[in-house]
Amino acid sequence: MTGVTRRRVCAALAATALTGCGPRGRFVTARHAGPARRIILATNREGLGLGAARGETLRYAALDIAVPTDRAPGTLPIGPDGFALAGTEGLDGTGLDAELRHSGEPTLWIHGYNNTPAEAVYRHAQLATDLDLMGPQISFVWPSGASYGGYVQDRDSALHARGAGEQLVREIAARAGRPSIVLAHSMGAFLIMEALRSARLRGAPLNAALGGVVLIQPDIDVDVFVSQARDAAPLPPTAVIIRRDDAVLRASARLSGRPDRLGSTGDLAAIKALGIRILDLTGLEDASVDHLSVLTSPSALELIRSIRLADG
Repeated sequence: MTGVTRRRVCAALAATALTGCGPRGRFVTARHAGPARRIILATNREGLGLGAARGETLRYAALDIAVPTDRAPGTLPIGPDGFALAGTEGLDGTGLDAELRHSGEPTLWIHGYNNTPAEAVYRHAQLATDLDLMGPQISFVWPSGASYGGYVQDRDSALHARGAGEQLVREIAARAGRPSIVLAHSMGAFLIMEALRSARLRGAPLNAALGGVVLIQPDIDVDVFVSQARDAAPLPPTAVIIRRDDAVLRASARLSGRPDRLGSTGDLAAIKALGIRILDLTGLEDASVDHLSVLTSPSALELIRSIRLADG
């Protein structure tokens, strides 16, 4: 696309108060006419640029993400000829109703630590394409600082965003007329568990709004997770995907002074006792990103597709 078109796309984002065409992980405009995935962006950020402040209000936009056709499953080439922004529009309540009333089960993606909004949305478009997800796709872009040195900041932002996450889960169910499936990665898993816990403790559980929760290599202390799960019990149908050789979670464990994290633990007895399904991807050799093995490994993607077909 031309520079003029790119400016128009950025202007459209600015019109929805979702500005962000910065240098790292930016939204770039597509110059190919491949298929596009519709992603509903939901955010409590004050903007989409780096360092955006935490906000108190959820805002929405519909993004069309162009998907390159000449790529292998699990890969995420970003750029004008890769995953890129093909169009955007702001969403009011009526527009959001129209987007969520499409047939199919809604999927809510919650990204992890150190993600820009563009990186989170592009990854969502990749997973929706590679897993053949046909219902409405909603990305919760919470205020990550998108910095390797911002681990504590991101953890605080995840805690701050748990109320917005709870509100989003309820709003999706109410507007779509059916529950959603949550896919939450790394620190995003901590966020959704905190939302489940706080909702239950207030006597307003989220179970009716959720068809299931999948925690992907979650960055949560194991004891904290067990406590969260007990406080939130009974949980909606929940699965945990682990990888015991996850180097990112090993680093997170060192930061916390603990031996491991939920997504890399080898001690599964306490998790199984909660009735939670476990998928262990330890040693998987074809994942391009170890910390996101299930979505970057062609063999894991094929396994997930087969499980979905078997479950009907």
